[in-house]
Amino acid sequence: MLFRSGVPGSLAALVVAGIRDRRACQVLFVTSDDASAERMRDDLSLLLGMEAVHLFAAPSSAGHMRGADAGVPDVQALRSLLEAPAAVVVTPRRGMTIALPPSSVVSEKVIHLVKGEQTDFTLLLRVLGESGFEQKDFVETHGDFSVRGGILDVFTFAGDNPIRAEFAGDEIESIREFDPVSQRSIRELSGTTIVPDLFASRSEGELRTSSLLEYLRDDALVILEEPDLITRE
Repeated sequence: MLFRSGVPGSLAALVVAGIRDRRACQVLFVTSDDASAERMRDDLSLLLGMEAVHLFAAPSSAGHMRGADAGVPDVQALRSLLEAPAAVVVTPRRGMTIALPPSSVVSEKVIHLVKGEQTDFTLLLRVLGESGFEQKDFVETHGDFSVRGGILDVFTFAGDNPIRAEFAGDEIESIREFDPVSQRSIRELSGTTIVPDLFASRSEGELRTSSLLEYLRDDALVILEEPDLITRE
């Protein structure tokens, strides 16, 4: 664990980016408040790229139902820690106090689709409903899915656009990302990951025994902007 103090403004982002590049490890940067977290996320994104840096804004309560899109950045941040060995996540100090489901439970909730592989189409639709996705005529926002024959559209909580998977029976013939407004394809995909909202109210009865720290790899660095203030909270 590395404590930072006395490094002004954007210079802190340069220090963090340099450490991440040299050590090629995950970094969790904990700020004193929400505004500082957003500034640090923006500064680090300029240095490391937007795909490498995520903001865990932290819901005000673990089971609080928010707008359909509200939990997307938090879900993406958790996913990056589970999948990316050099992910950088910025969080306000409140993020250290949020009780989360164990990382193993999160991994179990994720659905993987691969082009050319067999997936039980009927079972997949049932699992989507049980995971909190809502079936509609057309997908418009995160958490929606629609079915037309063997075509499944899903707006996952870990992407900016929905995906469309075309099935022939139980075989996935194609997967692509598309624009929900124009319905035009953006790009073809060899596979995709469907991630539910991990913070929706349906999860209130689930065990929440982990913290953000437990999502980190063993060699990760935790950097505290205001160590005394954060430790007290």
